Amino acid sequence: MRRFLSTNTVSRPRRSGLLLLTGSLAIAAAAAACSTDDAPAAGEGCLTTRAYFEQSVWSAFMAQKCGKCHTPDGVAVSEQNAKFVLQPSSYPGFVDANLANIAELAKVQYEGKSELLQKPLGLMNHGGGAQIAADGPEMQALTELLNRIGAPDACAETVNAALASVTLTDAPNTLRRAGLDLVGRLPTEAELTSLSTGGDAALDAALDGMMKEDAFYERLREIWNDVLLTDRFLSYGGAAIDSMNGTDYPGLAPYKDPNNPAYQNPIRPIINRAIAREPLDLITYIVRNGKPFTEVVAADYTVVNPFSAIAYGVNTKFADPMDENELHEAKIKLAGSVDIPHAGVLSAPMFLNRWPTTPTNRNRARARRVEQFFLATDVLKIAERPVDPSKLTAEDNPSRNSPLCTVCHKVIDPIAGAFRGYDDYDYEHFDPSKMWHDDMFLPGFGGEDMDPTFYTHALQWLGPQLAADPRFGIAAVRTVFEGLTGRKPIVYPRDASDPAFQAKLSAWQTQDNFFRTAADGLAAANFDLKVAFKSVIKSPYYRAIGAA
Repeated sequence: MRRFLSTNTVSRPRRSGLLLLTGSLAIAAAAAACSTDDAPAAGEGCLTTRAYFEQSVWSAFMAQKCGKCHTPDGVAVSEQNAKFVLQPSSYPGFVDANLANIAELAKVQYEGKSELLQKPLGLMNHGGGAQIAADGPEMQALTELLNRIGAPDACAETVNAALASVTLTDAPNTLRRAGLDLVGRLPTEAELTSLSTGGDAALDAALDGMMKEDAFYERLREIWNDVLLTDRFLSYGGAAIDSMNGTDYPGLAPYKDPNNPAYQNPIRPIINRAIAREPLDLITYIVRNGKPFTEVVAADYTVVNPFSAIAYGVNTKFADPMDENELHEAKIKLAGSVDIPHAGVLSAPMFLNRWPTTPTNRNRARARRVEQFFLATDVLKIAERPVDPSKLTAEDNPSRNSPLCTVCHKVIDPIAGAFRGYDDYDYEHFDPSKMWHDDMFLPGFGGEDMDPTFYTHALQWLGPQLAADPRFGIAAVRTVFEGLTGRKPIVYPRDASDPAFQAKLSAWQTQDNFFRTAADGLAAANFDLKVAFKSVIKSPYYRAIGAA
């Protein structure tokens, strides 16, 4: 009976604010010292092509001089359809995206010279006129970059030197911190003994053991609820039930009717909690069972416990009909006939109800959240320039036809189209025959239109597209990073005139390198999210206690 009434919470000691700050402040201090004393000047030392572009081209002049017009919302791109498109620093992986665009355009030549070397000089009818001098350092750096592109990289990418001066705590203390963070307890003597003989090499095994405990999965729910915010429906005993359609889910109808005895049944708040936590339960199920974390957006199933099975009318046998943590895969039909196009949490009723839509919004708010949660991209930062309202009113359907609007809408509208079939008011109701809006951009993702055969189950096309995007792994690592350190990722510094610019840039480069490396490790491990937890815990951002 105790498990039956459990609130699925765990009491876990919190690390102090001072302890949380130690790692980041130590690295920031080390980055400042490195940037002023130890770091090579732009173009000096052995730099990879990527590092050379980042230091000697992008931060040195391209972001300021070219970014004014050639970002997605810039005049050159939005009004002149320029092929030279520079993603802003708010875009995860913007360095690689911009370098790839430059590498492609470097192939285009006029009279034996690359257009990229001629247009900045004001030649070839460049709308922005001359931006750099033919004999200046910017042209020398740009020429060097194009010479490097396509040639074998002579240098190996290394972690920023700022990390070399950071003092890390030892393996036993790291495990003590991790124990409190992950499972709300101190390490056992056996766990500490294994570290005394095995050191850091034994840390992985000790962390693996902790991440098998039930308390870890409660912690996992906490971290992801901070993103999805679906625990809002736990605010009272029936918020989730009341938000759902009793016609679509007949099993819920008795629990929605105040005149029905079931409304007062003690099981009602348990059912409410079960359906409220379906998105978080799916995440814990994926991680507990070693499934690829890509299934958080691509799974063609959901999970039910004994209580959500009642709500959804799923006939599944449970070993313990009172155990809320016993989860089984299931596929749900509305009113027993209409298939829900399961796509991980994207199709979960509480995700849809938490992030609703309207007839005028047309799922665009959901699309924005999809980019934010699973691709670490804030669509609102794509365009950050003043908009002249008079230019919008002069356009018919500005979200499709005005460059001032399409800069964002051509990103979010295709994703919004993947939610076609979902009702504007009864948020989780799904009708596959419902038509989409032909005055919007076609459903799709990343410039690719959706295959029309998926229109009746569009989310099942979108999910794998999201999972295959390089930003997906970075977003997952960032979520774990914020959950464990309590700190937001460092923002790329934009003001090159700032006296602390080099220090801030060095700190950003260090963290960017960590995120990319951790995301690569996550992908190499078939997206086992536990690998991301270990990457963060073993990193200086978690273990740092000081800097030389």
